[in-house]
Amino acid sequence: MNLNLRKVSQISLIVLMIATLAFIFIQSMLSPETSSAESDAAGDIIAEIIPPETPPGEYVQNNLRKIGHFVEFAILGLEVTLYVILFLRRIPYAVGALVLSPLVALFDETIQIFSGRGPMISDVWIDVLGFVSSTAVVYAIFFVFTAIQKGRKQRKNG
Repeated sequence: MNLNLRKVSQISLIVLMIATLAFIFIQSMLSPETSSAESDAAGDIIAEIIPPETPPGEYVQNNLRKIGHFVEFAILGLEVTLYVILFLRRIPYAVGALVLSPLVALFDETIQIFSGRGPMISDVWIDVLGFVSSTAVVYAIFFVFTAIQKGRKQRKNG
């Protein structure tokens, strides 16, 4: 990767992480009424794709907010992990990112106290699970890809 493309990629990923954090925190600042209206609107869109009268559709409708928590933090975990793999390349940074995820989740739930919505410790765990799950998937793909590349180099040189 040439230097300019690397720098642009790095800055773009940082901006994307900041935008994701802003989205997460802004969602937590919404009033209970606004948050409920947004959840209802999302539920209506999802009902068009997964009918609510089916078991999967019923599950999604009943757990829409929890799924939202998981997905938001899974996206953040994906972005942070890609940043660590592509630009930092050090194990302590990967560990630091994992330690940071519960702090961000706790901060997110704390924001909800001031917006009139009740914070829930279960949401913190769901957030952390989303972050860790996407991190695990990205690292699994990275390690498989790295092993394949090493195998190709060994066959080529051997």
